[in-house]
Amino acid sequence: MKKKPNLEMYEFFFVFKKISDNDATAWNDLESWIEKSRGIPVRLKPQHKFISFYNILHFSLIGVLRHRSWGEWHDEGLDSAHLGPVCKSVWTLRVPFEEAARAGYWAARVSRHMSITLFERSSKRIYRTDGFNKMTMRLEHKPNFESPTLNQICDAVDTMTPDGGPSIIVLKDGDKEETYAQAAGGLEKFTCEWRETSDGVYKHWVAGTPAKGRRDVKIRTNGHHLIVKANERLCAADVKSILAAFARRESRPQNWVWRDISNEIPKNSNGMLSFSTDHDGAVT
Repeated sequence: MKKKPNLEMYEFFFVFKKISDNDATAWNDLESWIEKSRGIPVRLKPQHKFISFYNILHFSLIGVLRHRSWGEWHDEGLDSAHLGPVCKSVWTLRVPFEEAARAGYWAARVSRHMSITLFERSSKRIYRTDGFNKMTMRLEHKPNFESPTLNQICDAVDTMTPDGGPSIIVLKDGDKEETYAQAAGGLEKFTCEWRETSDGVYKHWVAGTPAKGRRDVKIRTNGHHLIVKANERLCAADVKSILAAFARRESRPQNWVWRDISNEIPKNSNGMLSFSTDHDGAVT
Protein backbone atom coordinates (compact mmCIF):
# COMPACT_ATOMS: atom_id res chain seq x y z
CA MET A 1 0.00 0.00 0.00
CA LYS A 2 1.36 3.38 -1.04
CA LYS A 3 2.15 5.58 1.91
CA LYS A 4 0.49 8.98 1.87
CA PRO A 5 2.99 11.85 1.83
CA ASN A 6 2.98 14.04 4.90
CA LEU A 7 3.17 17.57 3.51
CA GLU A 8 2.63 20.75 5.45
CA MET A 9 -0.11 22.88 3.93
CA TYR A 10 0.22 26.56 3.11
CA GLU A 11 -2.81 28.86 3.29
CA PHE A 12 -3.90 31.84 1.24
CA PHE A 13 -7.15 33.78 1.58
CA PHE A 14 -8.91 35.70 -1.19
CA VAL A 15 -11.09 38.43 0.31
CA PHE A 16 -13.83 40.14 -1.70
CA LYS A 17 -15.00 42.71 0.83
CA LYS A 18 -13.51 46.07 1.82
CA ILE A 19 -10.78 45.77 4.44
CA SER A 20 -9.01 48.13 6.82
CA ASP A 21 -6.04 50.14 5.54
CA ASN A 22 -4.10 48.91 8.57
CA ASP A 23 -2.63 45.43 8.04
CA ALA A 24 -2.87 44.37 11.69
CA THR A 25 -6.53 45.40 11.88
CA ALA A 26 -7.27 43.68 8.57
CA TRP A 27 -5.77 40.42 9.87
CA ASN A 28 -7.86 40.64 13.05
CA ASP A 29 -10.97 41.20 10.93
CA LEU A 30 -10.16 38.21 8.72
CA GLU A 31 -9.67 35.92 11.71
CA SER A 32 -13.00 37.15 13.09
CA TRP A 33 -14.82 36.44 9.80
CA ILE A 34 -13.31 32.95 9.67
CA GLU A 35 -14.27 32.23 13.28
CA LYS A 36 -17.85 33.42 12.78
CA SER A 37 -18.24 31.24 9.69
CA ARG A 38 -17.19 27.98 11.38
CA GLY A 39 -19.84 25.31 11.03
CA ILE A 40 -21.99 27.42 8.71
CA PRO A 41 -22.33 25.87 5.23
CA VAL A 42 -21.77 28.14 2.23
CA ARG A 43 -24.41 27.73 -0.46
CA LEU A 44 -23.78 29.45 -3.77
CA LYS A 45 -26.24 29.47 -6.64
CA PRO A 46 -24.87 28.19 -9.98
CA GLN A 47 -24.96 31.70 -11.45
CA HIS A 48 -23.21 33.27 -8.45
CA LYS A 49 -20.19 35.39 -9.46
CA PHE A 50 -17.89 33.37 -7.16
CA ILE A 51 -18.52 30.23 -9.23
CA SER A 52 -16.85 31.84 -12.23
CA PHE A 53 -14.09 33.04 -9.91
CA TYR A 54 -13.54 29.46 -8.74
CA ASN A 55 -13.26 28.21 -12.33
CA ILE A 56 -10.69 30.87 -13.21
CA LEU A 57 -8.56 30.10 -10.13
CA HIS A 58 -8.89 26.35 -10.43
CA PHE A 59 -7.84 25.96 -14.03
CA SER A 60 -5.15 28.66 -14.03
CA LEU A 61 -3.57 27.08 -10.97
CA ILE A 62 -3.27 23.74 -12.77
CA GLY A 63 -1.34 25.56 -15.47
CA VAL A 64 1.06 27.01 -12.90
CA LEU A 65 1.68 23.78 -11.01
CA ARG A 66 2.29 21.81 -14.20
CA HIS A 67 3.99 18.76 -12.72
CA ARG A 68 1.40 18.30 -9.97
CA SER A 69 -2.22 18.80 -10.97
CA TRP A 70 -5.17 18.77 -8.60
CA GLY A 71 -5.93 15.23 -9.72
CA GLU A 72 -2.42 14.08 -8.87
CA TRP A 73 -2.73 15.61 -5.40
CA HIS A 74 -5.89 13.60 -4.76
CA ASP A 75 -4.37 10.45 -6.28
CA GLU A 76 -1.59 10.71 -3.70
CA GLY A 77 -4.08 11.10 -0.88
CA LEU A 78 -3.61 14.85 -0.45
CA ASP A 79 -7.30 15.45 0.08
CA SER A 80 -6.61 18.64 2.00
CA ALA A 81 -5.39 20.44 -1.13
CA HIS A 82 -8.33 22.74 -1.43
CA LEU A 83 -9.76 25.80 -3.10
CA GLY A 84 -13.14 26.90 -1.84
CA PRO A 85 -15.22 29.35 0.18
CA VAL A 86 -14.86 29.92 3.90
CA CYS A 87 -17.82 32.26 3.62
CA LYS A 88 -19.29 34.17 0.69
CA SER A 89 -16.67 36.92 0.89
CA VAL A 90 -13.60 34.86 1.88
CA TRP A 91 -12.11 31.97 -0.10
CA THR A 92 -9.18 29.83 0.94
CA LEU A 93 -6.46 28.17 -1.11
CA ARG A 94 -4.46 25.43 0.65
CA VAL A 95 -1.49 23.91 -1.17
CA PRO A 96 1.40 21.64 -0.16
CA PHE A 97 4.18 23.69 1.38
CA GLU A 98 6.59 22.66 -1.38
CA GLU A 99 4.34 24.45 -3.90
CA ALA A 100 3.84 27.60 -1.81
CA ALA A 101 6.34 29.80 -3.67
CA ARG A 102 4.92 29.16 -7.13
CA ALA A 103 1.32 29.17 -5.94
CA GLY A 104 1.90 32.41 -4.02
CA TYR A 105 3.46 34.16 -7.01
CA TRP A 106 0.54 33.10 -9.16
CA ALA A 107 -2.07 33.97 -6.53
CA ALA A 108 -0.66 37.48 -6.05
CA ARG A 109 -0.72 38.17 -9.80
CA VAL A 110 -4.21 36.75 -10.31
CA SER A 111 -5.68 38.54 -7.29
CA ARG A 112 -4.26 41.86 -8.45
CA HIS A 113 -5.57 41.32 -11.99
CA MET A 114 -9.03 40.50 -10.62
CA SER A 115 -8.95 43.30 -7.96
CA ILE A 116 -9.15 40.85 -5.06
CA THR A 117 -7.23 41.22 -1.80
CA LEU A 118 -4.94 38.28 -1.00
CA PHE A 119 -3.90 37.31 2.54
CA GLU A 120 -0.89 34.99 3.00
CA ARG A 121 -1.11 33.49 6.46
CA SER A 122 2.41 32.16 7.01
CA SER A 123 4.17 35.42 6.14
CA LYS A 124 1.35 37.60 7.56
CA ARG A 125 1.35 39.60 4.32
CA ILE A 126 -1.55 41.24 2.56
CA TYR A 127 -1.40 41.80 -1.19
CA ARG A 128 -3.67 44.76 -1.77
CA THR A 129 -5.22 45.91 -5.01
CA ASP A 130 -3.76 49.43 -4.67
CA GLY A 131 -0.11 48.33 -4.37
CA PHE A 132 2.61 49.65 -6.66
CA ASN A 133 2.40 47.44 -9.74
CA LYS A 134 5.58 45.48 -10.62
CA MET A 135 7.43 47.01 -7.69
CA THR A 136 9.26 44.47 -5.51
CA MET A 137 10.21 45.11 -1.88
CA ARG A 138 13.08 43.14 -0.38
CA LEU A 139 13.43 43.26 3.39
CA GLU A 140 16.15 41.44 5.29
CA HIS A 141 14.94 38.11 6.77
CA LYS A 142 11.73 38.27 4.68
CA PRO A 143 10.69 36.83 1.31
CA ASN A 144 10.28 39.27 -1.57
CA PHE A 145 7.04 41.27 -1.48
CA GLU A 146 5.35 41.98 -4.83
CA SER A 147 3.43 45.25 -5.30
CA PRO A 148 3.51 46.64 -1.73
CA THR A 149 1.44 49.68 -0.80
CA LEU A 150 2.92 52.90 0.59
CA ASN A 151 1.68 52.00 4.08
CA GLN A 152 3.36 48.61 3.85
CA ILE A 153 6.65 50.17 2.75
CA CYS A 154 6.51 52.64 5.64
CA ASP A 155 5.61 49.87 8.09
CA ALA A 156 8.65 47.90 6.86
CA VAL A 157 10.92 50.90 7.53
CA ASP A 158 9.49 51.14 11.05
CA THR A 159 10.54 47.54 11.74
CA MET A 160 14.16 48.15 10.77
CA THR A 161 16.81 47.77 13.47
CA PRO A 162 20.55 47.02 13.49
CA ASP A 163 19.99 44.81 16.53
CA GLY A 164 19.18 41.53 14.80
CA GLY A 165 17.51 43.07 11.77
CA PRO A 166 15.85 43.63 9.48
CA SER A 167 18.30 46.42 8.72
CA ILE A 168 18.18 46.56 4.90
CA ILE A 169 15.29 47.36 2.57
CA VAL A 170 15.38 47.48 -1.24
CA LEU A 171 12.67 48.65 -3.65
CA LYS A 172 13.24 47.38 -7.18
CA ASP A 173 11.34 48.55 -10.24
CA GLY A 174 10.51 45.46 -12.25
CA ASP A 175 10.12 47.44 -15.46
CA LYS A 176 13.64 48.87 -15.39
CA GLU A 177 17.04 47.22 -15.57
CA GLU A 178 18.86 47.38 -12.21
CA THR A 179 16.92 50.43 -11.07
CA TYR A 180 16.21 50.55 -7.34
CA ALA A 181 16.24 52.54 -4.11
CA GLN A 182 17.61 51.08 -0.91
CA ALA A 183 18.16 51.97 2.71
CA ALA A 184 20.07 50.50 5.64
CA GLY A 185 20.15 51.05 9.38
CA GLY A 186 17.39 51.50 11.92
CA LEU A 187 16.53 53.22 15.19
CA GLU A 188 16.38 56.64 13.45
CA LYS A 189 19.86 56.30 11.92
CA PHE A 190 19.70 55.36 8.23
CA THR A 191 21.47 55.78 4.94
CA CYS A 192 19.54 55.78 1.66
CA GLU A 193 20.69 55.28 -1.95
CA TRP A 194 19.12 55.60 -5.40
CA ARG A 195 20.30 53.83 -8.55
CA GLU A 196 19.21 54.29 -12.16
CA THR A 197 20.39 52.14 -15.05
CA SER A 198 19.77 52.73 -18.75
CA ASP A 199 21.31 50.88 -21.70
CA GLY A 200 23.81 49.23 -19.39
CA VAL A 201 25.03 52.53 -17.93
CA TYR A 202 24.27 53.23 -14.27
CA LYS A 203 24.29 56.22 -11.94
CA HIS A 204 24.31 55.65 -8.18
CA TRP A 205 23.70 58.31 -5.54
CA VAL A 206 23.52 58.52 -1.75
CA ALA A 207 21.03 60.94 -0.18
CA GLY A 208 21.98 63.64 2.29
CA THR A 209 20.41 66.58 4.06
CA PRO A 210 21.35 70.10 2.88
CA ALA A 211 23.39 70.61 6.06
CA LYS A 212 27.14 70.44 5.57
CA GLY A 213 28.86 67.40 7.01
CA ARG A 214 32.24 66.26 5.73
CA ARG A 215 33.21 63.95 8.57
CA ASP A 216 32.53 60.24 8.28
CA VAL A 217 29.95 58.53 10.49
CA LYS A 218 28.90 54.91 10.93
CA ILE A 219 25.44 53.54 10.17
CA ARG A 220 25.00 50.26 12.00
CA THR A 221 23.35 47.36 10.20
CA ASN A 222 22.69 43.79 11.33
CA GLY A 223 26.20 42.68 12.26
CA HIS A 224 28.00 45.29 10.15
CA HIS A 225 28.13 49.00 9.44
CA LEU A 226 28.31 51.45 6.54
CA ILE A 227 30.43 54.61 6.37
CA VAL A 228 28.69 57.77 5.13
CA LYS A 229 29.10 61.52 5.48
CA ALA A 230 27.55 63.15 8.54
CA ASN A 231 24.79 64.83 6.50
CA GLU A 232 23.94 61.45 4.93
CA ARG A 233 22.75 60.06 8.24
CA LEU A 234 18.98 60.19 7.75
CA CYS A 235 15.92 59.61 9.93
CA ALA A 236 13.06 57.22 9.19
CA ALA A 237 10.88 60.03 7.81
CA ASP A 238 13.57 60.86 5.24
CA VAL A 239 13.80 57.22 4.14
CA LYS A 240 10.02 56.86 3.84
CA SER A 241 9.75 59.98 1.67
CA ILE A 242 12.56 58.87 -0.64
CA LEU A 243 11.21 55.33 -1.01
CA ALA A 244 7.72 56.72 -1.63
CA ALA A 245 9.03 58.86 -4.48
CA PHE A 246 10.79 55.85 -6.00
CA ALA A 247 7.69 53.64 -5.63
CA ARG A 248 5.62 56.30 -7.43
CA ARG A 249 8.29 56.26 -10.17
CA GLU A 250 9.12 59.91 -9.67
CA SER A 251 12.54 61.50 -10.16
CA ARG A 252 14.95 61.83 -7.24
CA PRO A 253 13.32 64.23 -4.74
CA GLN A 254 15.21 67.51 -4.47
CA ASN A 255 14.58 68.01 -0.74
CA TRP A 256 17.85 66.08 -0.32
CA VAL A 257 21.28 66.54 -1.84
CA TRP A 258 22.56 63.61 -3.85
CA ARG A 259 26.23 62.63 -3.84
CA ASP A 260 27.24 60.64 -6.91
CA ILE A 261 29.06 57.49 -5.75
CA SER A 262 28.93 55.66 -9.11
CA ASN A 263 32.73 55.47 -9.28
CA GLU A 264 32.88 53.91 -5.81
CA ILE A 265 30.77 50.90 -6.86
CA PRO A 266 32.87 47.94 -8.09
CA LYS A 267 32.46 47.38 -11.83
CA ASN A 268 31.35 43.77 -11.32
CA SER A 269 28.73 44.76 -8.72
CA ASN A 270 25.08 45.71 -9.09
CA GLY A 271 25.51 48.05 -6.12
CA MET A 272 22.76 46.42 -4.09
CA LEU A 273 23.21 46.20 -0.33
CA SER A 274 24.04 42.69 0.82
CA PHE A 275 21.64 40.63 2.91
CA SER A 276 24.39 38.12 3.68
CA THR A 277 25.87 38.14 7.18
CA ASP A 278 29.21 36.91 5.82
CA HIS A 279 29.72 40.00 3.67
CA ASP A 280 31.44 42.85 5.45
CA GLY A 281 30.63 45.55 2.93
CA ALA A 282 27.85 47.65 1.53
CA VAL A 283 27.32 46.14 -1.89
CA THR A 284 27.16 42.89 -3.79
